[in-house]
Amino acid sequence: MYVPFFLYQFGPGYQSVVDIASNNSVTRLERKASNRWQIDLEEVKQAIQKDTKFLVINEPYNPGGIVMSRKLQKDLIELCDQHEIVILSDEVYRYLEHDQKDRIPAMADVYHRGISVVTLSKPWGACGVTIGWLTCQNLQMKQQLVDVQYFATVSPSRASEIQAIMVLRASDVILEERLSIIRNNLHLLQDFVEKKFPFFFKWERPNAGAIAFIKFKGPLTSEEFGDLLVQRGISIKPAYVFSDTVTPDNDYFRVGFGEKIMPLALQALTDFVEECKESWLNAMNSN
Repeated sequence: MYVPFFLYQFGPGYQSVVDIASNNSVTRLERKASNRWQIDLEEVKQAIQKDTKFLVINEPYNPGGIVMSRKLQKDLIELCDQHEIVILSDEVYRYLEHDQKDRIPAMADVYHRGISVVTLSKPWGACGVTIGWLTCQNLQMKQQLVDVQYFATVSPSRASEIQAIMVLRASDVILEERLSIIRNNLHLLQDFVEKKFPFFFKWERPNAGAIAFIKFKGPLTSEEFGDLLVQRGISIKPAYVFSDTVTPDNDYFRVGFGEKIMPLALQALTDFVEECKESWLNAMNSN
C-alpha cells in the first residue's frame, strides 16, 4: 500500500503528536532554542521528497509558547504550495497571543491546502466540553475528513454541543479574562527567570499561549529537577515529555501560567530555589 510522506515540525513537541510520528513514512524536524523555537524554512525545504504530501506544524508552538511571524507563514505556504503539500496546522493556542499584533491568520484561511485544528480546551478553558473542529477550504478534503470522523470517532454528545455554543457566545468575555490572567502571570514569570535567577534559568520569552519552555542551567537535568519539585508539590513537564531523545540543547522543562493560582506555585518555586541556590552554585563552580 502506498503511504505518502509526512513532515513533522514538532520536536520538541506535544507528546501525543510527537508519538504519532514513529514510522518510516515520517520525517521529523527539530526546533531549536537557538532559533527561538521557530520553524527553519531551509530545513523544511531540504527535507521535502518527491512524494511528500503533508506537513504538520503547531502554531502557536507548544511547549515554547511562541508564534511564527506573518512573513514566515507566508514563505512556508509558498514553499508547500510549490510541492502541492497539505499543511495541517495545530492552532489550539490561537487567540491567546499576548499582543494581538502577533496573531497570524488561521492556516485554513490563507492556504487552499491548509487545515486548521482548533479546540475549546485552551483559549476558552472549556476542557470538559471536549469539542474541537477542523477547517479547510477544499470541499473534497472536507468530505474525506468527514468520512474519517464518521468511521473512526464517536459523535459528540448534544450536551457538549450546547455547552460549546454557550462558550463561543461568551467568547470575548472569556478571552479577555484569560488574557488578563496570562499577561499578569507572564510578568511574574519573566521577573523570576530574567531578574531573580538568571544564573539558574534561561528561556526564549513566549509571546503566545499560557506555556513557557525554560532551561535549568544548574547541576541537574530537567528530569532530576522535576523529581525534586514533585516532593514539594510543584509540577513541571521535563524534556522527556516532549522529545524522544533528550540532549543538552533541548533539555528544557515546560511550565503553565494560565491559572489564577499560578503566583502561589511560583512563590513555592522561588522558595525552593532560594533554599538550594548555595549548593547549586557550589556544584556549578566546582565543574
